Amino acid sequence: MPKKTSKKTKNPTATKAAAAPAAADARSSTNKVEKAFVGPSSAKNYQGTLIRFVLHLFDSHKTVITDKYVSKFDDADAYDKGTPQAVLRMKLRTAISSAIAEIEPSCDGNPYECFLKIGNEEGALTYQMVRDYMAEKSNEVEVDRKCAIEYLKAINDGGEINITDDMDAGNGKLRVIVYQSESAYNGLRSAVAWVYKLARMEMPFANNIGIYINGLKRNIAAAKQHLDPRYC
Repeated sequence: MPKKTSKKTKNPTATKAAAAPAAADARSSTNKVEKAFVGPSSAKNYQGTLIRFVLHLFDSHKTVITDKYVSKFDDADAYDKGTPQAVLRMKLRTAISSAIAEIEPSCDGNPYECFLKIGNEEGALTYQMVRDYMAEKSNEVEVDRKCAIEYLKAINDGGEINITDDMDAGNGKLRVIVYQSESAYNGLRSAVAWVYKLARMEMPFANNIGIYINGLKRNIAAAKQHLDPRYC
């Protein structure tokens, strides 16, 4: 009799395993992971604050921007000046935003990559540059003359104050310059510190900025006390 042959059956488990699709890789790139030490909302806020600060540096302290990026910023600025909405400086803002995204830390013997000079090189960012920008962040308000005088005395430790003609707003009011909210200055400090963190560097003037902001608090508190519209 002929020998019976057995039919081999396929392993359904093996078939299913072979047909299973590859798992999607939901991991972020290593570059993104390294920069994820702050949340997306904080990073977005820092970027907006930094763009405004870098616009100031570009206009007033251009030498603090590295040669690689200053030429890019110059080209963007020239393009903006030829557009009907030059005042918005959109091309330059975009160039600064791209430069922020390209910050890389020093690694494996390679130097850091940053559009700002923040290391030990000549012409690096200084405390004075940050402080002077903070000092420019102010508002002009018109308040009752008596309240204005009390405020000016408070921030001058009770010393002599000088009321000039251009401060007179009429109707018994004076024009005075006041600092913005404390959060505005803390926001700038955090944004600048973020640049150093991205480059894995310590901000060398962190203590000086802290002392300056503490001094601003006194002036801000005096404004709240003497210029509050509920009491003026």
